[in-house]
Amino acid sequence: MLRDTFQTGVEDLRSGARKGTLLDDARALVNLRGELDLEEQRIAESRLALARRYLADEEPERVPVPGEEFDSWFDAEAADAP
Repeated sequence: MLRDTFQTGVEDLRSGARKGTLLDDARALVNLRGELDLEEQRIAESRLALARRYLADEEPERVPVPGEEFDSWFDAEAADAP
């Protein structure tokens, strides 16, 4: 152990603790992937529910604008255009 420390400059501080095997790491990654899939599904369902709520709302609110004012909006754009 001392020889390895001098050669690599690194000492495994977990030497007394149980190290995970490759199989344990693979299982953990598969579990993480499953959790990610569930989270992505939850987000997609919440977005779909939000879109349905927006579509279920009544007609959008409309504000009456006098014709002269409405026309002035477009006249200003035409004057600004090159």
